[in-house]
Amino acid sequence: MVETMTETQPFFSVIIPTYNRCLAVANAVKSVLAQTYTNFEVIVVDDGSTDNTATEVEKIVGTDSRVVYIFQENQERSASRNNGVELAKGEFICFLDSDDLYEPDHLLLLKETIGKQKEAAALYHVNGKIKAGPKTTQIAFPQHLSGENKLEYVLLQATIPTSFVCISKSILQEHRFNTSIHVGEDRELWSRITANRPIVLSDQFTVIQNDFGDRTVDIANLNTARENLRTTKLIITELDTRLSSKTKRKVLSSAYFKLAQSNLANKNRIKSVFLTFRSIMLYQDKYTPSLIVFLIHAVGLGFIIPARFK
Repeated sequence: MVETMTETQPFFSVIIPTYNRCLAVANAVKSVLAQTYTNFEVIVVDDGSTDNTATEVEKIVGTDSRVVYIFQENQERSASRNNGVELAKGEFICFLDSDDLYEPDHLLLLKETIGKQKEAAALYHVNGKIKAGPKTTQIAFPQHLSGENKLEYVLLQATIPTSFVCISKSILQEHRFNTSIHVGEDRELWSRITANRPIVLSDQFTVIQNDFGDRTVDIANLNTARENLRTTKLIITELDTRLSSKTKRKVLSSAYFKLAQSNLANKNRIKSVFLTFRSIMLYQDKYTPSLIVFLIHAVGLGFIIPARFK
């Protein structure tokens, strides 16, 4: 059943930052326009594209007044999202990366989830799917997260993708993306929000995250791993007393281990071993069989490991 728009103010503002993704962003916008719940606006923030993004989006703008196109000089995605929030008229803000798509009932199910909450101010998110070529894998998140368990999940597990998230504008007027962060900016924002607000899951799989092999998270990218460690240290400083000493060590240990993996991928074996032991010293429980296998690979002795353990 399609719900028609009767309100004058949109309930949702969907913000789509984009840079040189003219064909992908057009498909992203169309996936929003195909929603069964129709009281929304779409704000496309073009971060200085030099391809045909403007032409492709303006074709859609001409056919649907709910779509707004904004061009800005290149400032990267955090500034694009913040600028979109500034322009948003909706009560709730959704983010959609220009590579990704919404399933037709995404906004309808989100609205139903929001309507069930006594306190509407929360970080809402959905489950989703990641599509890489012909393969589609479901991404499911746990329910009933609370307290430090909630923060530890946000900091340690797979980051909740930006396209999966919906947040009330009242929260985003207080908390914005930190434009000085280039890796993990979403994780840092989610940690600030969920330190004082609940996480609410709409457990439907209503977002398709397309992986074309060019996403910024790459274990072989040393700069990404270094920036991840920097962001982790910043989050620990920001949350400080909200995190136990154990959780701080656990989170920092994980960041050092990712940097160790990145160094190994770049054949920096000695540094990889050093960083691995630093990870272990921070959080000894990380000393697992899989870590032992990693260390053996790091020192160049992977050939001694039986195939069943690799």
